[in-house]
Amino acid sequence: MLSRLTQALALLWTVWTTLSGPLAHAAQTSASAEASNLIVSQAVFRDTTGRMTLPDVADAPFLPLQGVFAGGYTTDVVWLRLVVKPAPDGGPVVLRVLPAYLNTLTLFTPHADGQWDSQTSGNSVPWQSRPYQALSLGFTLRPAAENTYFLRLQTASNALMSVQASSTADATRLELQSVVWQGLYGALILWVVLWALQEHLLRRDRLTLTFAVAYGVYFVYVLAIQGYLSLLVPSASWIGTATSYAVTLAVLSSLVFHRSVLGLFELPRPAMWTLNALPVIAAANVLLLVLEHTTLALKLNSLLALVSAPVLWGIAMAGKGHALPGITRVRVFYGVVCLSVLAYVLPILGLGQGSVWALYGAIIQGLVSAVLFANMLHARSRELMRQGAAAELSLALASQEVAQHKAQLDEQTRFTAMLTHELKNPLAAIRLSLDTLESSASTQTAKRRQRIDRALADIDALVERCAVTDRIEQQQDQVRVCDIPLEQWLADVLAGLPDSSRVQVAIDRHTPTTLDTDPGLLAVALTNLLDNALKHSPPDSPVNLRVQAKPDTTAYGPGIRMVVRNNIGPAGLPDPARVFEKYYRGQGTSRLSGFGLGLYLVREIALQLGGQAVCVPQPDNNSIEFSLCLPQTPR
Repeated sequence: MLSRLTQALALLWTVWTTLSGPLAHAAQTSASAEASNLIVSQAVFRDTTGRMTLPDVADAPFLPLQGVFAGGYTTDVVWLRLVVKPAPDGGPVVLRVLPAYLNTLTLFTPHADGQWDSQTSGNSVPWQSRPYQALSLGFTLRPAAENTYFLRLQTASNALMSVQASSTADATRLELQSVVWQGLYGALILWVVLWALQEHLLRRDRLTLTFAVAYGVYFVYVLAIQGYLSLLVPSASWIGTATSYAVTLAVLSSLVFHRSVLGLFELPRPAMWTLNALPVIAAANVLLLVLEHTTLALKLNSLLALVSAPVLWGIAMAGKGHALPGITRVRVFYGVVCLSVLAYVLPILGLGQGSVWALYGAIIQGLVSAVLFANMLHARSRELMRQGAAAELSLALASQEVAQHKAQLDEQTRFTAMLTHELKNPLAAIRLSLDTLESSASTQTAKRRQRIDRALADIDALVERCAVTDRIEQQQDQVRVCDIPLEQWLADVLAGLPDSSRVQVAIDRHTPTTLDTDPGLLAVALTNLLDNALKHSPPDSPVNLRVQAKPDTTAYGPGIRMVVRNNIGPAGLPDPARVFEKYYRGQGTSRLSGFGLGLYLVREIALQLGGQAVCVPQPDNNSIEFSLCLPQTPR
């Protein structure tokens, strides 16, 4: 909890220190302009027809105006009546009009003979033809006393207008201050864009790419609303169009970025539909611009910016999940962005009182969101780096474990091969010696020879099981399918058993006469089943082997089933849940030879042939059944 509070305070301090410069500049500019403002009074009149002339307007009922005029998006022609006093130094007076993206401004200046002179400025006028050549729009006046002027505004953008009258020196100072702060602001936004591009190139994170595109478009938008397009675009007729496209594309790219951010989290279906719909609406506004419905497109664009701010906050509040950078951080960020957007969009739409915030709110809000989301992406990037480093470490450890495991398997294989080779030679020598002793010493009893043969067979079987187990685990045994005659194959398997006379074989009438499988692997599996039954059943008791057709009721379809059933011997019942585990041996089997590999091999071979091995204890009749179920054709 303390860590989160510290992070939140650090973030708020970062936002404040970043924004304090632009905010102080806006406040200082406003206070300085107000202190040096030579406008005595101003009043406003809206011509709803758009066709009134100056004589008509002069007698119209003007309303007093204080500060910034905010008329929203309208087709009305706005008239300001200004009373301006002379400059203290007796020099020219500069009438500066903000913002710089207004389309057409016409100033009517009274003439000595009672006539009116007119000057025109705005985005529709080339830079070299403007009466006052600066980033802000303006006119130069020379009032000898308090004079009345009329300023006519007709624009496709929002009718937001602030008028200031200053001496030439004050106007120059204000322009230089604006250029410096705008340069610093633009450099910061451009640095954020370049940082995001670098992050994308390093991490290939799509989210940082959409962020870079969104704020790259926003950078162009800032240049447009601050008047720089008049210096960059050669034709004045293109300036207004380029500015309109910059405004709408800035909203579109921003919504695409927000779609990428919030789409990382688990959202309810209505929230996801809304999130997908917002960029579509923004794209429709761009289409309206293409169709030359400029005023409608810009008004809908501002409405979309106003509506999308709380909507995105609501979507963030509805989000769940643990995607980076964390849903709590995202909710806080969208709450701050929502409040900053509402503060400046309402006056732009004519729904609130005009203020300095309405003039500078768009760029300050852009800086707010840039700082917040750059912080978010930086935290995301650091966490991705940490996770990547952890993944690389895990991969290195896993590779090391794999290498160690492979080395152990190789060592096991070499040991098994050596053990098999070294034991077979002594076993052969022992058998040869026994044959020699039998021929020379006929007094040896048959029972002793039988025990020796059984012990040798057990050793031979253990060696063979170790070798087969190693081949199966190393995946060296490939399934070789062929048709085998069932009865002859069973006879060959039984002939290899040391006590085959105890095995009673029954083949059901509907069992296929031939099997389509690997005869060698199946022989190993059945031999181990029968050997296990002979070893763990009471001495001289029968072992039943039943072969029957398996109906099409299993996952692998029709096939055969070999059921080995024997009575429970002195060792008792094994644990059915562990009987097929490698090296498992029951508690009562300590006196019996074996490594616990026989039934493990049965299960592995059954799986390799596409079937399964099943153990079914039957304590009621003191017996146990092992079933080897196989498909007709191995998978």
